[in-house]
Formats: sequence, structure tokens, C-alpha cells
Amino acid sequence: MNNFMRSAVIVTVAIFFILSAANGVFGSEEKKLDLRECARTGIENSFRLQSYDSKSRYTDARVKEVSAAKNPHVSINGSSAFQQPEVALALQSDPQAPPVKAIAIPKWYHSYTLAVTQLISSFGKIEMNEKYVKMDEVLINFQKQSETDKLLFDITEAYYRVMLAKELLDIADAQHQMWQEQYKTSESMFNRGAVAKYDLLRIKVSLSKSEENIITAQKDLEIAKGSLETLMGVKYIFDNSGVIYNDFWVNKARFEQNAGEWKKIAAEQNPVILLGKAAVEQSDYAIGLAKLEMAPSLMFQTGYGRNSATFATEDWSWKNSVSLNLPIGDGGERKAKIAQARELKTQAQLNLADTNKNIMWDVEKACLQMKELKAKQITAGEQLESASETFRVASLRYTSGLGTMVELTDASANLVTAQSQIKQINYSIQIQSAIISYSCGTINQEIFGSAE
Repeated sequence: MNNFMRSAVIVTVAIFFILSAANGVFGSEEKKLDLRECARTGIENSFRLQSYDSKSRYTDARVKEVSAAKNPHVSINGSSAFQQPEVALALQSDPQAPPVKAIAIPKWYHSYTLAVTQLISSFGKIEMNEKYVKMDEVLINFQKQSETDKLLFDITEAYYRVMLAKELLDIADAQHQMWQEQYKTSESMFNRGAVAKYDLLRIKVSLSKSEENIITAQKDLEIAKGSLETLMGVKYIFDNSGVIYNDFWVNKARFEQNAGEWKKIAAEQNPVILLGKAAVEQSDYAIGLAKLEMAPSLMFQTGYGRNSATFATEDWSWKNSVSLNLPIGDGGERKAKIAQARELKTQAQLNLADTNKNIMWDVEKACLQMKELKAKQITAGEQLESASETFRVASLRYTSGLGTMVELTDASANLVTAQSQIKQINYSIQIQSAIISYSCGTINQEIFGSAE
């Protein structure tokens, strides 16, 4: 093989490294799409999160409804009744005369009262009901926080998946362009008899494989983009030139903490655990409310009205009354409600224990995987360094006539594999970091900062 062919290979190798650097393997100055921007857009466009605002307003109205029982109630009570005429026998003044029929005049009787009723005491029933209903607001807030954290984690995962897909596509593009240039040069040399057909066919196979890799990488990128767009609630957010993503994740040093420290944070801040604790607390109020099912109630009522067959002014009068309602028996309804409330508390406690167990395991598992990935990252870095050096040596051996095209193509493939592998490991580290933050309830702080 002549020196021209070997020089062409050197130029091609140089092109490969230049394209790798220019197309995103080592960074780019193209348009940036920040994780914080993606997260904020996703939250703003989430119909599910918006529904919690409606739930919160509904619960607030329920609290007002329960509290309104302690306020005065004003009513107008009225009724009219028609009295049927009565027929009776009346004696005449003459004892010997037969009795005659006497018919009473029919009358309408009217009753109208303007009444004000005020609850004096429910003996704690209304107050307990208020506490129970107000706990719904607490539950909704924790549910919304949990849904928000889940959305943020999904967006984070999709965001870094797009970043990974874009970087892998850049690697595939650079490799494809290298084999394109190599095939053109080799084909020209083959036509002049300077390259063996075996070498040309091997390069053609590598070119076809690089085209296949581009199609796969493009497909993975489009799927990743579609997933992120769906979570953000915005379509067509990417321009034709593509988007390079920032390596945004903050406070990476914090992930060096051990699993025990993270478990403590999770127990204090994870919204799902806090939701479970609130459900247990609400069940206590439900038991108390059930126990007060037969509580007495004391009412005061005052009214101004009339009750007569005429509309004379003197028929109108004030009426005041105090009533005590003291339930005696309800056929076992109170006892059944207390039993139901206690079983609901047991269920809430079991759900909390199960939730706590699963989240603690998620934290421990993520920390173990982080340690493994850190070790793999070191190994992958060494493998990348080794593959780069092997590719450099193979290129020099080939240009000096000591190496073969097979050695060069194998070294190129190994270099691409090493580049892709370290990208995959970096992506996995980001996701495990997000899992830890999500499990600990700190993902919102990680993305937006403690100020938000």
C-alpha cells in the first residue's frame, strides 16, 4: 500500500477527532435547554397538578360548611290550615221542641314566624368535625407535593435521556463521517489497484454499520424528545439544529453521604411518608367524631310571629325557647362507625409502614448503585484512555505499514464503544442522584433551589 493511502487514513482519523469535539462529545455552544426551564414548564402545563388547586378550594369550602353550623341560622316558617265545618245538634229553648242542626263557620288558621336559631353547644362534635375536614387540606398539600416530585423526577430522567441520546448521536455521526471519508478514499485507491478488495469490503461493512447506528441513535433521540415534550406539555420545542443540554445537577457532593443520612432526610421530608402520617392523624379524628355521634346538642331559638285566624296586630308576639336534644339509642350505628374508623386507622398505619419500608429500600439501593457506578466510572475512564491510545497506535502502525485495516477498524470500534459506555455511566449516575433526591423529598430544592 502506498504512502498516499496511508496519509489519507491519517487525515481521516484527524477528521474523526475534530468532528467528535465539534459535535458534542466534548461540548457545544449551541442553544441550551435548562433542566430548570423544563421542570418549570412541566409544572405549569400539568393538568393533574392543576386539579389539586380545585381540590384545595373544594376542601376549603367544606371547612366553611362545617364551621357554619356554629353561626346563627335565620328562617321564615309559615303554615296555613283550613278547618272543616262542624255539624252538631243544638237544643231549642222549648224542651218539647226537637233539636236542630247547628253548622260552625269554616275558618283558615295561619301561622307565620321569623325565627333565629343559634347553636349553644354541640359538646365537641362540630369542633372534631372541623379538625377532621381540615386534615383533608393537609392531605391534599402532601398529595400535590408528591405528584410534583414525581413529575420533576420523570422530567429529570427524560431530560438526561435526551442529553445521552444527543451525545450518542454525535458519536455515531462522527464515526459515520469518518467511514464515509475512508470509503471514498479507499474506493478511489481500489480503482487504481492500490487497495485490496478485502480492505474495501471491510470498510464498506463498517460504513453500513455506522449508517445503521445513526438511524438507531436518531430513533432513540426522537423517542427521548417525545417523552420530554409530553411531560412538559409542549410540542415542537426543539429547533432543527438540535439542542445541547446542560449538565445541570447541583450539589453532587451531597450524594457522597451514606444511606443512613439519606434515610433520615427521607423520613423527615418525603411527601409520601408525610402523607401517610397525616392519614393516620386524620383517622384519629375520625374515631373521635364517631364517638361523638350521639353527643347531645343545645339550641336556642327566638322568633316573632302570629298564630290565629285573623291578621290583627295584637296577635303577633315573640317566642323564645331552649331545646336540648339528647339521643338515647341509635340501634348500634355509633358502635359500628367507631369500629369502621378504627379499622381505617389500622389500614393507614399499615400503609405508612409499607411506604416507609419501600422508600428506605429505594434510598439504600440507590446509594449502593451510586457506589458501583462511581467504580465503573473510574474503570470506564481508564478504558476510554486505553481505547484512545490503542486507536492512536493502530493508526501509526497502519501508516507505517506494520498494521492492518482490521486492526484499525477494531480499534475504532473499541473507541466508540468506550465513548458510549462512559456516557451511559454518567447518565446512570445522574439518574441515581435524582432517585435519591426524589426518595428524600429534596428534588424540588435540587432543581429550583431552597428559595423556591
